[in-house]
Amino acid sequence: MVDLVCKMNNVGVPGALLLLSGAVTERSHISFSDKQEPFVMETKIEIKHLQPLQNQALIQYLTGRKISAALASKFCNEVYYKTNNGDKQYFAISFENDSHGYEIRNKYFKGSTSPKNITTIPGENSFTVNVFEEFMDFLSSLTYCKSNQSASDTIVLNGLGFVEKFIEIMPKYTKINLYLDNDKSGKETAARIQDSRPDAVNRSQIIYPQYKDFNEYIIN
Repeated sequence: MVDLVCKMNNVGVPGALLLLSGAVTERSHISFSDKQEPFVMETKIEIKHLQPLQNQALIQYLTGRKISAALASKFCNEVYYKTNNGDKQYFAISFENDSHGYEIRNKYFKGSTSPKNITTIPGENSFTVNVFEEFMDFLSSLTYCKSNQSASDTIVLNGLGFVEKFIEIMPKYTKINLYLDNDKSGKETAARIQDSRPDAVNRSQIIYPQYKDFNEYIIN
């Protein structure tokens, strides 16, 4: 049955299981990937419960991505949620944005709740800002630096669609470090920021030029 659903809908096993479970009913609302990384799912998410990170499956997921649970617990919670008014409850890692919406991740799922926004994490040095595309890359940077906090301000875009919001507040910073993905979209966004601020440094091209993002770099 799983093989049949995979072939009929051109999805991988995680996507087929969601379709069979009834958590997802419309193929057009989902972007599936046959790779091991989680797929993006644009659907209604109802938060049922938030608590400190402790689920062993989520901790193992973080360990597989070379991020310690102790570090993640400083910035993330464990969330229980339902999708599309379904009866089944799921759990994931949650990362809050400035509007109290959440980015949600587990081994098979990548989504977010409304309202969407950037996440701002103040540092002692408020004149320098480190900009990340996703929170996993922010956590990866702390792992790389062997630190549990950033000395500078941090902005996690939670999606490149929020780059305009960063550009609006960019003048307040005298130094800008970019840690966006080394794919076409990430490079184009970095170039867009540098058009306004030529002094902005694309650290992605310096630290991990051969890898897609910071997390892929520390995994390897």
